[in-house]
Amino acid sequence: MNLFTRAVIVALVILSIILTASALFPESTSETVILSILGDGAAIAAFAALGAGVFGRRGSSGDDWVKR
Repeated sequence: MNLFTRAVIVALVILSIILTASALFPESTSETVILSILGDGAAIAAFAALGAGVFGRRGSSGDDWVKR
């Protein structure tokens, strides 16, 4: 899965969380809540990408995608 696909999936998940929250709690969903969900989702995605980049490459030679 490439970077663009991952970014689209993350954006869709965050937007679906916002939609669900606004449908379940319409009186408490303000601009501040929506922006905090967006910010928190972006921060979690950034930490997950950083963790995958740091820990996902251990032990690989870089040529794992080449079939021998």
